Amino acid sequence: MAMPLQPVEKLTDVPPEVVAAFRDALDRVTAALEPGRPRPPPDVTAVRLAMLKNGYAVIPVTSPDHPSHRALPPGKAGKAPIMRAWNSRTAENTTPEMVRGWATLPHQGNTGICCGKVIAVDVDVSDARLAARVVRLVGSTLGRTPLQRIGRAPKTLLLFRAIVPIPKQAWPTTASGDAPRIEVLSKGQQFVASGVHPGTRQPYRWIGFTPEDVPYHDLPLVGPEQIATFMEEIKRLFPTSLGVAGDATATTATTPDDATDQGDHFFTRVNRHALTHRDAWVPALFPTARKEAGTGAWRVTSDDIGRDLEEDLSIHADGIRDFGTERSLSPIDVVFEHADDDFLMPRDAALWLCEQIDVEPESLGYRRERAIVSEGWRDRFHMLSMSDAADAEPPRWLVADLLPEGTVAVLFGEPGAGKSLVSLTLGVSVASGRDFAGRSVRQGPVLYMAAEDSGSILRRVSALREDVGDCPAFFVLTGKSGAIDLRERASPDAQSLLAAVHEVRPVLVVVDTLPAATPGADENKGEQMGEAFAVLGAVAASGAVVVALTHSSKADATRPRGHTSQLATAATAIQVRKEPDGNVRASLTKARDADPNQVLTFRVVVRGLCDRNGTPRMDNKGKPVTAVVAVALSDDEARASWTGPRLSPAQVVARDALMEGFLASDGAGLSDADWRAACQERGLSGATNLKDRRDAIGRAIRDLAAKGLARRHGDRWWPVTPGNADPDDLLDDMGTG
Repeated sequence: MAMPLQPVEKLTDVPPEVVAAFRDALDRVTAALEPGRPRPPPDVTAVRLAMLKNGYAVIPVTSPDHPSHRALPPGKAGKAPIMRAWNSRTAENTTPEMVRGWATLPHQGNTGICCGKVIAVDVDVSDARLAARVVRLVGSTLGRTPLQRIGRAPKTLLLFRAIVPIPKQAWPTTASGDAPRIEVLSKGQQFVASGVHPGTRQPYRWIGFTPEDVPYHDLPLVGPEQIATFMEEIKRLFPTSLGVAGDATATTATTPDDATDQGDHFFTRVNRHALTHRDAWVPALFPTARKEAGTGAWRVTSDDIGRDLEEDLSIHADGIRDFGTERSLSPIDVVFEHADDDFLMPRDAALWLCEQIDVEPESLGYRRERAIVSEGWRDRFHMLSMSDAADAEPPRWLVADLLPEGTVAVLFGEPGAGKSLVSLTLGVSVASGRDFAGRSVRQGPVLYMAAEDSGSILRRVSALREDVGDCPAFFVLTGKSGAIDLRERASPDAQSLLAAVHEVRPVLVVVDTLPAATPGADENKGEQMGEAFAVLGAVAASGAVVVALTHSSKADATRPRGHTSQLATAATAIQVRKEPDGNVRASLTKARDADPNQVLTFRVVVRGLCDRNGTPRMDNKGKPVTAVVAVALSDDEARASWTGPRLSPAQVVARDALMEGFLASDGAGLSDADWRAACQERGLSGATNLKDRRDAIGRAIRDLAAKGLARRHGDRWWPVTPGNADPDDLLDDMGTG
């Protein structure tokens, strides 16, 4: 029965092997319909233009038939760039006209791609089994890429997108003839992406997709840490196959953790035991091997191991010699290369040998991971004394005593409360180096992600130019393809945001708003919000402050809406409210390092907009285009302008009871029970039922807290006024300090 067709959103959703199979089938059908007609060569200029359009820095490369001369030594034709200063080429400074002009150059039939923004993992391994292992290792450490090129099979090359350009890396560090080598090509290197291989005289081919199909931005992102991990695994994967070790008694692979005493390691001991007990493992590895009666050596023919060579593999007590490849091997080498289990690491081959010769690995010096961890705990933890804590580094502030660097903050409030107004003023202040609400800032680049209503955000940014002029360090990010999606770190938008952070190095990133940037996520599900906050945490790990805007809870306006993990993860939480006098107030409800009693006040003003030349802008009706912005007030200005929210009679009684108790306590504040008792003594509620009276008192207390007129610190309450939420300052204002 035919399988139903599954729709795909983009080409790279189709597995590369499916595309490759389809193209091979198409070639066979074409050959059958038109026998004897050769397939026309690709249009080199068209190929280059398609790659350039997809974001790759293409360059012309010499054809294999290019004659050798002083500037092009023998062996370089077909791989060497044909132009000077080729390594300065980028997709941005290369034009289609320039590409078309290359067609007039002689012997320029191959096409290269410059590395830097592109990372190429070059697997220069002639053994098909080992090459396949490297490709699997690439997938497990760097991710699966849709672009894999074949030149001289099984040698291959895989493409990725760099978070930041890195230096070239290789193992072994120096090339040695035809010995296997793994290279990570990056800044200053190039590779041939299209044309004819100079060795095989056959076209380079891609498995499934080509750079003409896959845009640069669709390649998986990799960073320096992933590359470092990959190279470490490569060194563990090929310790002997790359010629690092020699005869059967040599140490095939080890690290200080594997060592039992100086110069005598687990792998060496395994090799010695395996040569002594050849009969226990050779037949299991090579069922058709033949044992020689006179010498006791085992002979494995090339036919037995499926290779087109005449000479045999000899396994003798004195060592192992592969006469087909003229190599001396160890037992671990042989198992690693020929076992059907496809061992990924030499350690696995060594453990298999231990099992076959019936010896406990620990008796040969093997230490299992749990032992390594238990003995090496000091390598993973710092144990600090109280004196060490006294010398700990103080917090580094982006905004003095408000936002510590490298943290996530949540700014929340009701719709229309002024969250975007406050965050835009914050962003412009940081980008320009101007004080924010009387607090000094660390100046630096700012990325403001407008996940909703980007038009309004841009108009407000334009209005703020009146305060700071053209600020080159402030950038607004808007989505090019619909809604922005930061629900998980693996999403393209999250990866692109991380790439932008690595490139721009902002000190502040604002996400306006978090619900809009996580479309479809259930904000009440801890797992889903945890994924989103993991993205924000990854941005903060760069040292930037991340401010995420969200809505306040319907049940409790003093908390952000959604799962409690949001508030638990954030280092700072700021509630924004619109007051009856039109001002906007921002109050800290959580502060890990800052003073938790701060209240910031902003005046909302309307400004007319001008274009970049200073000309007033008009809408289609001929009326001036305006935008609303928030202007931060100093603490003194806030106190002078504040008239306070409107209060119900019950709220007035509760406020007066709190103020009186606060003064009587000399600033120590009131416990919840004492405040409730004072409210009851003042007759806050006239209800006859005790439960109704208690409910009315509790409701008045919650309302005062929601309006920012009362704040709890530990188990104590105190009154709040704008700009002075500290108890001592309140006492001074009241003349009792």
